[in-house]
Amino acid sequence: MRAAETGFSLVEVMVALGILSLAMMALLRLNGASASTAVAAERAALADIAAENAMVEAMLLPRAPAFGTSTATIFNAGQNWTVTTEAERLGDGLIRLRVDVADGNGVAASLQGMRSAG
Repeated sequence: MRAAETGFSLVEVMVALGILSLAMMALLRLNGASASTAVAAERAALADIAAENAMVEAMLLPRAPAFGTSTATIFNAGQNWTVTTEAERLGDGLIRLRVDVADGNGVAASLQGMRSAG
């Protein structure tokens, strides 16, 4: 009579493969979520840059921007952005500026600042 052979049975191998496949599926889903988060972070960063550029332009104008709301479309980083600038008179010769930057998915960045009305 032969001594009992050691090793894994077919059932044990199948269970191990099942557990391994579940772990691999979880890693694939995590990779997909990571990629979509990176795309959203890039979109937010580009929108912030576009908002900062619009705010700097409004701050550096020799004359204060007209009161009210103005809208413009700019092309930045390979994408069209809609920039809405709102100028509101405050007391003491100040103007409050609000810049909203949006792409096709809605408002992506918003920035506020103040400048002299003169």
